[in-house]
Amino acid sequence: MSRFIEIERRVSAHQFAPIKRRVGLPIWERGINIKAILRLDPHNVSARHSVSVAGQIAALLRQRVPAEWLDVTSAAYDGTLNDVIDGLSSLSVTDNNPHEVLDGWLADLDAWARATRVLLC
Repeated sequence: MSRFIEIERRVSAHQFAPIKRRVGLPIWERGINIKAILRLDPHNVSARHSVSVAGQIAALLRQRVPAEWLDVTSAAYDGTLNDVIDGLSSLSVTDNNPHEVLDGWLADLDAWARATRVLLC
Protein backbone atom coordinates (compact mmCIF):
# COMPACT_ATOMS: atom_id res chain seq x y z
CA MET A 1 0.00 0.00 0.00
CA SER A 2 1.35 3.39 -0.82
CA ARG A 3 2.18 5.49 2.22
CA PHE A 4 -0.47 8.04 1.22
CA ILE A 5 -3.25 5.45 0.93
CA GLU A 6 -2.20 3.86 4.23
CA ILE A 7 -2.36 7.23 5.98
CA GLU A 8 -5.72 8.04 4.40
CA ARG A 9 -7.15 4.70 5.57
CA ARG A 10 -5.95 5.28 9.12
CA VAL A 11 -7.22 8.86 9.25
CA SER A 12 -10.59 7.77 7.90
CA ALA A 13 -10.87 5.01 10.48
CA HIS A 14 -10.11 7.42 13.31
CA GLN A 15 -12.52 10.06 12.00
CA PHE A 16 -15.43 7.65 11.84
CA ALA A 17 -14.81 5.90 15.16
CA PRO A 18 -16.62 8.55 17.29
CA ILE A 19 -19.57 8.56 14.89
CA LYS A 20 -19.83 4.77 14.98
CA ARG A 21 -19.58 4.79 18.77
CA ARG A 22 -22.36 7.41 19.07
CA VAL A 23 -24.81 5.34 17.00
CA GLY A 24 -23.91 2.10 18.79
CA LEU A 25 -21.85 0.47 16.03
CA PRO A 26 -18.55 -1.28 16.68
CA ILE A 27 -15.57 0.94 15.96
CA TRP A 28 -13.37 -1.97 14.91
CA GLU A 29 -13.34 -2.95 11.24
CA ARG A 30 -12.66 -6.61 12.01
CA GLY A 31 -11.54 -8.85 14.83
CA ILE A 32 -8.85 -11.50 14.92
CA ASN A 33 -8.74 -13.87 17.88
CA ILE A 34 -5.03 -14.27 18.60
CA LYS A 35 -5.64 -14.52 22.33
CA ALA A 36 -6.90 -18.07 21.93
CA ILE A 37 -3.39 -18.96 20.75
CA LEU A 38 -1.68 -16.93 23.46
CA ARG A 39 -3.74 -18.57 26.20
CA LEU A 40 -2.85 -22.16 25.29
CA ASP A 41 0.15 -22.22 27.64
CA PRO A 42 0.69 -18.63 28.81
CA HIS A 43 3.50 -19.36 31.25
CA ASN A 44 5.61 -21.34 28.81
CA VAL A 45 8.48 -19.12 27.68
CA SER A 46 10.53 -21.84 26.02
CA ALA A 47 12.05 -21.15 22.62
CA ARG A 48 10.08 -23.99 21.01
CA HIS A 49 6.77 -22.71 22.39
CA SER A 50 7.51 -19.11 21.34
CA VAL A 51 8.29 -20.24 17.78
CA SER A 52 5.12 -22.32 17.69
CA VAL A 53 2.97 -19.43 18.91
CA ALA A 54 4.57 -17.05 16.40
CA GLY A 55 3.89 -19.47 13.54
CA GLN A 56 0.28 -20.00 14.58
CA ILE A 57 -0.37 -16.26 14.81
CA ALA A 58 1.26 -15.64 11.42
CA ALA A 59 -0.91 -18.36 9.85
CA LEU A 60 -4.04 -16.96 11.49
CA LEU A 61 -3.28 -13.46 10.23
CA ARG A 62 -2.78 -14.77 6.69
CA GLN A 63 -6.18 -16.47 6.91
CA ARG A 64 -8.12 -13.59 8.44
CA VAL A 65 -6.92 -10.43 6.71
CA PRO A 66 -8.00 -9.56 3.17
CA ALA A 67 -5.61 -11.10 0.64
CA GLU A 68 -4.98 -7.73 -1.00
CA TRP A 69 -3.39 -6.44 2.22
CA LEU A 70 -0.61 -8.98 1.67
CA ASP A 71 -0.38 -8.70 -2.12
CA VAL A 72 2.51 -6.40 -3.04
CA THR A 73 0.87 -5.66 -6.41
CA SER A 74 -2.33 -4.41 -4.79
CA ALA A 75 -3.12 -0.80 -3.97
CA ALA A 76 -4.32 -2.05 -0.58
CA TYR A 77 -0.98 -3.70 0.27
CA ASP A 78 0.02 -3.15 3.90
CA GLY A 79 3.79 -3.33 4.27
CA THR A 80 3.69 -3.02 8.04
CA LEU A 81 1.40 -6.03 8.39
CA ASN A 82 3.48 -7.99 5.91
CA ASP A 83 6.64 -7.21 7.91
CA VAL A 84 4.99 -8.39 11.13
CA ILE A 85 3.82 -11.64 9.54
CA ASP A 86 7.24 -12.26 8.01
CA GLY A 87 8.89 -11.57 11.36
CA LEU A 88 6.58 -13.96 13.18
CA SER A 89 7.06 -16.62 10.51
CA SER A 90 10.83 -16.37 10.57
CA LEU A 91 11.22 -16.72 14.35
CA SER A 92 13.54 -19.61 15.10
CA VAL A 93 14.56 -21.55 18.20
CA THR A 94 18.14 -20.57 17.35
CA ASP A 95 17.32 -16.84 17.67
CA ASN A 96 18.65 -15.06 20.72
CA ASN A 97 15.74 -14.91 23.25
CA PRO A 98 12.88 -16.02 20.96
CA HIS A 99 10.32 -15.15 23.65
CA GLU A 100 11.52 -11.53 23.74
CA VAL A 101 11.57 -11.38 19.93
CA LEU A 102 8.00 -12.70 19.91
CA ASP A 103 6.99 -10.02 22.43
CA GLY A 104 8.47 -7.38 20.12
CA TRP A 105 6.53 -8.65 17.11
CA LEU A 106 3.34 -8.79 19.19
CA ALA A 107 3.90 -5.16 20.23
CA ASP A 108 4.30 -4.22 16.55
CA LEU A 109 1.16 -6.19 15.71
CA ASP A 110 -0.75 -4.39 18.45
CA ALA A 111 0.38 -0.98 17.19
CA TRP A 112 -0.62 -1.93 13.63
CA ALA A 113 -4.02 -3.21 14.82
CA ARG A 114 -4.79 -0.04 16.75
CA ALA A 115 -3.83 2.15 13.79
CA THR A 116 -5.94 0.15 11.34
CA ARG A 117 -8.91 -0.48 13.67
CA VAL A 118 -8.45 -4.24 13.85
CA LEU A 119 -9.45 -5.73 17.19
CA LEU A 120 -7.05 -8.35 18.49
CA CYS A 121 -9.31 -10.34 20.74
